[in-house]
Amino acid sequence: MTGSRNALATVASVSLIVGLARPVEAVVTCSLPTPDKTIRQLFPESTGHRLQIKRMKMSGGIELRDKIAHALGRPLDQAGEYDVMYPVYEVLVEDKLISRIMCSTERGQGHKCQIAVAISTQGKLQKLFFDSLLYPPPEVFHSPEYTARFQGLGLLDFKEQGQAEAIEAPPGGTPFDNQAIKQGVHKLLLLHEAWFRSQPRRGK
Repeated sequence: MTGSRNALATVASVSLIVGLARPVEAVVTCSLPTPDKTIRQLFPESTGHRLQIKRMKMSGGIELRDKIAHALGRPLDQAGEYDVMYPVYEVLVEDKLISRIMCSTERGQGHKCQIAVAISTQGKLQKLFFDSLLYPPPEVFHSPEYTARFQGLGLLDFKEQGQAEAIEAPPGGTPFDNQAIKQGVHKLLLLHEAWFRSQPRRGK
């Protein structure tokens, strides 16, 4: 939609201006450099998109942070995961919402590992992709055979002994990077559930 592609730049500009008076409160975890192009490639039928900016600290707060940390089995980084801005690209066909695209930066093996997912309104993974991101995981993880294994998964599939547990690193990929990708996907599904399929309380 008109103006959506410049929304993140506007957020960054506003943050910079505010920063002249006081420290910037949050940064963007990860974003699509060319959202219009990416969305057209993923959803040729789309007629536009709108952008939301969400923050776990303000939408869910400590309760949501602790719930996600428990589900992932590790604490969340305060500056890199909890108090950051998460762009959410809502994909539209006319006035109908068909998907939300969310992305996140994870810790790979000695490098940043950014992932993006398209999630249906029912909370199911439609697509896992990396190609349009600034810090994608190693090339071996881009294979369609690997990313297709995530298609159709939901939150229940990331519980113990769920389908996600059986997803292994592709040949040449490290288990560490594979785990980072799976945890990133799991985290984004949890955020999607909290922000769009339930009513989280305002954070502190």
